[in-house]
Amino acid sequence: MPINGLFAPSWLINPFIFSLFLFGVPRAQSQPNVQDAAVLPDSAKGYWRVYTDYNTGLTRISFYTTEHELLYQEKMKDRYIKLTKRTIAQFNELLAKLVDGHLVADRIKSYDLLVSTHGIDPPRFLLPEVDEPPTDSPQTPSNQLLVNLLPVQDKKVRLCYSNPAQQHLLVSIKDEFSHYMYRARSLAKTNSELFNLSQLPPGRYRFDIDSGQNTIQYSLVIPEGDDRIELNRVSSPSTGLTQPKAHLP
Repeated sequence: MPINGLFAPSWLINPFIFSLFLFGVPRAQSQPNVQDAAVLPDSAKGYWRVYTDYNTGLTRISFYTTEHELLYQEKMKDRYIKLTKRTIAQFNELLAKLVDGHLVADRIKSYDLLVSTHGIDPPRFLLPEVDEPPTDSPQTPSNQLLVNLLPVQDKKVRLCYSNPAQQHLLVSIKDEFSHYMYRARSLAKTNSELFNLSQLPPGRYRFDIDSGQNTIQYSLVIPEGDDRIELNRVSSPSTGLTQPKAHLP
C-alpha cells in the first residue's frame, strides 16, 4: 500500500525569542493545587516544563523545541519531581540530546506524591542548599545499538537511534497481517526521523528495527478519529524486557 508522505524529514530548529514563566510559579489564584514550572535553558535549544496537579496526583515532564513542538513527554501517577540543581542540569542535558536527535537513555527521577486533604501544603519545587550526591548507573557499551521510538502529537512518531558499529539496519512498519507499510535500510551512525502515520488505516501495526543479529520491536495501535496513538516497546536486543506503554500527550 503506498503511503504518501509517510517518511518526513527531520525537524529544523529556528531560534527566536519568546517568554516563559521560570522555576515553578504556582497558579494559586485559579488552581491552588497545581504547580507548573517552565524552564528555558537555551533559546536555541528549546525548553522543558514540569506540571503537577495535586488534585489528581498527575505529574508530567515535557520537552519542546523553540517552535513549541513536543519532543518527548513522560507522565507519572502519584509522583512528583524535585527540581534540584542536579535534576535541572539533567533535564537541560536531556533537552539538548532530544533537539540534536540523540537518545533519552536517562530515567526521570521522581518521588511519592503525598497529597493531603487536611490543609497540609503539597511539596514545592525548591532548590536544596546542598547538591544531591550522584548515583551510579550501569554504562551502556559504546558500540551497542540504541533505539527510541517516541510518540509525537497528531499521529506522528519520531525514530531516534544510535548505531556506532554502523550495522545494516532494516526499518519497517507492518500491519497485523505482516504486510509491509514501510521499509527502508540504513547504515547511518545516528538518525532522527519523523513518521506521519495519519494516512494509515486504524488498526494494529508493528514497528521493527532489525540489525540482522537483533530486532527491536514496537507494537503500535492507530485508533479511529482523533484518539491517541498507543505505542509499546515489546522487545530489546540486550535484555528482551518489555517496556512500559507510551501515549501521546
